[in-house]
Amino acid sequence: MLLFAGTWAYLMRTTPTAFVPNEDMGTIFSDISLPLGASVERTDEVTQEIARIAEKHPEINNVLRITGRGMISGTGSNYGMVILELNHWKERSGKGQDIQGLIQKLFSESQA
Repeated sequence: MLLFAGTWAYLMRTTPTAFVPNEDMGTIFSDISLPLGASVERTDEVTQEIARIAEKHPEINNVLRITGRGMISGTGSNYGMVILELNHWKERSGKGQDIQGLIQKLFSESQA
């Protein structure tokens, strides 16, 4: 019983606590939801702006924009999504080039 309790305590301290660990799969998905009544043209402008911001980064290999449908939001003129394909992680070994660093940079640039 003592061996079981010791093993359990050890595993509780060394096992990651996140439900799903962060893993760099080389893709960033962005779901866009504008206010109700926003036109497809306005949603397309937003996806174009996000694509322009993303294309400035050499870590990003390809950008796919979809207007009128969101991954989470659903279907409608005010929904869209942008999918970013990143270069292979071996080509992104510099500081801030991991997926979390890149998401932070893109988020801060899109807020400006």
